Amino acid sequence: MIELRLNYDLFMIKNIWDDPAYFGGDQEWYRTRLQRLAGCGATTGSSIFMYEKRKRGAEVYTKKEFLSLMNEMWECITPGNRGVDSVDMFAAGFEKFLKGKSIPHEGRRALEVPQNKHKRPSKAVAFAFLKDALENDTPVAFLNLGCGMERRLDSWHWVTITGLKFLANLDMLHVEIADEGMKKTIDLGLWLETTDLGGGFVYYKNLQF
Repeated sequence: MIELRLNYDLFMIKNIWDDPAYFGGDQEWYRTRLQRLAGCGATTGSSIFMYEKRKRGAEVYTKKEFLSLMNEMWECITPGNRGVDSVDMFAAGFEKFLKGKSIPHEGRRALEVPQNKHKRPSKAVAFAFLKDALENDTPVAFLNLGCGMERRLDSWHWVTITGLKFLANLDMLHVEIADEGMKKTIDLGLWLETTDLGGGFVYYKNLQF
């Protein structure tokens, strides 16, 4: 098995007692019921933005500081009637946030996973996409609309991809994710094969703080 990971220390968020730390944010920290129900996109965007800031020297966030970031991000990655249900919708909101902070970037890199199984990217294509992001020290936003047989992943949900575990022949392709303030591992190969609604991936290289 081969592993490729980002710097996990940079996803850590202090809780009120400092120990244990959270791994990325949790939409359950939001104040309102609507935000807790539909805030996964904004939470994912916040985890990605925090990582990018911290790899440039920013201090570790407290939970209170991260929640403040989540509230800012909500104003840009704002759910509609169906939540944040597309890569384009997430990306438009994240780019609005970056523009508001006057942070240039190289543009989005996106990979759609259609509902139609015959139009989906292969495991090799998905792997190459994710490998490029992680080798460039860049987190990936992952939209899962339908979990298929991968029951460790919530449907209609955004998470942050932070690492890969794979075999050279891709018979095994797992991803590590930040979700609910925890590090989790899911079988991405199984998801690609069995998701009933699809989803997609998006990331940004070289944010220019």
